Amino acid sequence: MQLTQPIFNWAFFEKYKQGDLLTGVAENTFAQAQQDLILRVSQAYFDTLTSQDNLDLYRNKKGLIKQQLDQAKRNFEVGTATIVDTNEAQSRYDLVIAQEIAAESDLAVKKSALEQIVGRPIDAIFPLAKQAKIEQVVEGRKIKFLKNDKGEIATNDIIESLHLPTGQSMDDWAKQVEEVNYNVIISRLNAEIAKSNYNSSRASRLPTVNLVGSTGYNTQLGSLTSALPNTYYSNQYGLQLSVPIFTGGYITSTIRQNAALYDKSVSDLDLARKTNATAAKQAYLGFSSGLSQIKAYEAAEKSALSSLQSNKVGYDVGVRINIDVLNAQDQLITTQSSLYKSRYDTIMSGLKLKSLAAVLNDDDLIAVNSLLH
Repeated sequence: MQLTQPIFNWAFFEKYKQGDLLTGVAENTFAQAQQDLILRVSQAYFDTLTSQDNLDLYRNKKGLIKQQLDQAKRNFEVGTATIVDTNEAQSRYDLVIAQEIAAESDLAVKKSALEQIVGRPIDAIFPLAKQAKIEQVVEGRKIKFLKNDKGEIATNDIIESLHLPTGQSMDDWAKQVEEVNYNVIISRLNAEIAKSNYNSSRASRLPTVNLVGSTGYNTQLGSLTSALPNTYYSNQYGLQLSVPIFTGGYITSTIRQNAALYDKSVSDLDLARKTNATAAKQAYLGFSSGLSQIKAYEAAEKSALSSLQSNKVGYDVGVRINIDVLNAQDQLITTQSSLYKSRYDTIMSGLKLKSLAAVLNDDDLIAVNSLLH
């Protein structure tokens, strides 16, 4: 029986270190997948909700146009309006029917995509409450750092270390994302793995020392003078030194290859940090400007509704024509559609911002769900 115990083998040490790094890659990849799942579910839900809103708006628009069409027909019959009003209303009515059919198809597709993610049929889609406070989507945000025993950013233990103030600036978010984003951490881990591979290939030039031990026995049958068998035991222990002398250039080529791969991984890390920082700035601006857009669209919705009511009164008293009322209806529906879409996009920007900062979790879905009714 023979036993070999390595005493000095730097390549083996690097391989051992890579095991921890690969574990970190797997953990952070799983964490990023959880964040992505939350975003996918949220995006699919709001896409479905957008389609549902559009369908409801087109149906409401169809009802408004139908009223205008019936009124135009009555006015034409009594001679107070021309056939032009009737034709214009009929044209808008036919168009909105086509839009309604397209919206129904789009809703079916979006609902199917949502059902595919959640794995069960969707019976009802709950809309956002009209007075929903979207600002709460990014309140109470937290940052997660990965640190080692030396206080440096590491990759083997996720700890919650800082509660961020709600007044954090865009640059603060971008800086945070550059450090704690899961994709950035994965890129940093891959760079460390590439560096370890490079060191491992360099270690192939170093000697290795192993402790070698063996034990055994040999039994000989008895001779003419002795009928008893003879057994001989042998135990050997020692240090074995191996020194690479010539490998035909294989080690040199491997070192050059791993050095190039390490340089590439460092570039990938820099690209990941910049890409995610830019995405964080876009999400921050999308959320901040989205809140302002919502207020502007809400004011525009009130104005469009007042305009529609005024044009209806004006049409009844003869100072407005039918096309004015139809245009006011279109303006109201378009404004409402933009308002609803802006609210969903703003929420998604807030969720994406928290995802990029690696702090998105189930509590955020609960917060968004509280906005629904």
